[in-house]
Amino acid sequence: MKKLLAVLLSTTCAFAAVPAFAQDADIPPVAEETVGVKPAIDPGPNIFAMDQSWDGLSTFQVFSAEDFTYKGGMGTGMVAQGQVSADGTTAYTTSTYLERITWGEPDMVLQIFDVATLSVTAEIMLPPKITMVAAYEHLLQLSADERFIFIMNATPAASVTVVDLEAGAVTMEVPTPGCWEIYPATSGLKFTMLCGDGAAKTFILNETGTEIVSELATDLFNVDDDPLFVHAERRGDADELLFVSYTGNVYRVSDAGDAPELIEIVSLTADVEAPFAPGGYALTAYNAANDYLFVVMHADPYDGSHKDAGDEVWVMDMAVGTLLYRLQPEHGLVSLYVDDAELPTLYGFNEEDYTIRSYAIDPAATHGIIMEETGTVSVGGGLVITVRE
Repeated sequence: MKKLLAVLLSTTCAFAAVPAFAQDADIPPVAEETVGVKPAIDPGPNIFAMDQSWDGLSTFQVFSAEDFTYKGGMGTGMVAQGQVSADGTTAYTTSTYLERITWGEPDMVLQIFDVATLSVTAEIMLPPKITMVAAYEHLLQLSADERFIFIMNATPAASVTVVDLEAGAVTMEVPTPGCWEIYPATSGLKFTMLCGDGAAKTFILNETGTEIVSELATDLFNVDDDPLFVHAERRGDADELLFVSYTGNVYRVSDAGDAPELIEIVSLTADVEAPFAPGGYALTAYNAANDYLFVVMHADPYDGSHKDAGDEVWVMDMAVGTLLYRLQPEHGLVSLYVDDAELPTLYGFNEEDYTIRSYAIDPAATHGIIMEETGTVSVGGGLVITVRE
């Protein structure tokens, strides 16, 4: 103990012997630090992906489509759905805020965001009926002129809430028994839905969105022999929707009239020997410049494999209805998005590692189509991918 005290005293004396700094030493002042909020995200094209939560905050994520940096997120409630205006300046989300986060009375809302500042500009209370399910593009859709927005409900009875965005108010609820997902027409206050009995049904509303003018259905597919995925792609600006069946058929459906009309059924797999079938969530994407439909496909399908990730992405030339290319990405994909350029950029969501990957596509390559991975971004969720310039 005496030795320990001696060491401590010796150390204390050694510190005391160190000379102090002179009071008038020329020490540069510390630069003043400021903390603030960036007024707006960087300009440029954006990738939007919904990180959907079932027990708290969902986030509508925004990434740069040029260098894949994270720009920020728009915070919203549980089990959110997201949509973006055609010009990319406004985002919309529907979500649920429960009284006690995971239980209690629900507040269901439509929130409107300014994308540049990632901030809420308006909030509209909704009837407590909105669907609480995985993110799907066609559960929240804007009308052709973007004055109205359509919101899918499930109580579990199916219906659609119509909101007038100019008035900031709900105008009506459209009963849609047995019909699911919303495909707005290219003009007017009109949308088509896919129904569980094998029909497609078109609803036409009056110009104020307060009354149903017409609702007509057409038998479209056999639910037992050739069920359809509810995800659909519009064929560019045409009055035509493209559906894909579990067995690999592409259904061309016109929504130009008062009722849907089946134009043609073409097969992706007719000339392919090994068994393949479509699978995933937002499993198709359409490129207008080349009239190409991209489809996620997986090998060795079985009853119940319709949501499995794809081993390949197949490309159909819709102008002639034939399979052109079979692309082999290095990672399995469940959702797609493609832009409308002649040399398209394809985006795919990998559910295993929660990444969105981009691919440069060159249909004119002399040795066949080129699919080159050009970027990767880690996301919380990406079942629905949207890209806006």
